[in-house]
Amino acid sequence: MTFTPHEIDHIAIAVTDLDAAIEAMTTLLGAKLLWRHEPKGINTSAALDLGGMLIVLEHPLTDKGIFADFLRRRGEGIHHVGVSITNLDEAMADAERSGARLLNAQLTEGARREVLVHPKSGLGVLWQMLEWKPSIRDDREARRAALRDGEVKIPGISD
Repeated sequence: MTFTPHEIDHIAIAVTDLDAAIEAMTTLLGAKLLWRHEPKGINTSAALDLGGMLIVLEHPLTDKGIFADFLRRRGEGIHHVGVSITNLDEAMADAERSGARLLNAQLTEGARREVLVHPKSGLGVLWQMLEWKPSIRDDREARRAALRDGEVKIPGISD
């Protein structure tokens, strides 16, 4: 391996009822609601802190898009796990050498670059490998602010 995994960045959970999911996370598990995005486009979301871990609840507003598709196929549950890494290019090269199937590469510069590892290559889990820009990589609050404030653009999700 020529890249370094930094930490689990977040866990994204697809939910059918965002209000009920927030209530369950805060009441049953003691999570703290960090922010809730205003509904727009085809999805909305909320971010919570659970013991230092960022949990992102993803809720489709229509019957279109990746979260709506996921809910139809599988029901509520973990959609993906985001892992922060230090060098996305090296991680992608290592993954491809090992025969892993990569999806939806977002390699433009910005707050972060990312690629997905298909569940068939990732032990049944959809992994999101993220490379945050170096100025905020080690600053959890700055990364969260970039996500909260819309500095992270994901086609089909945030547009």
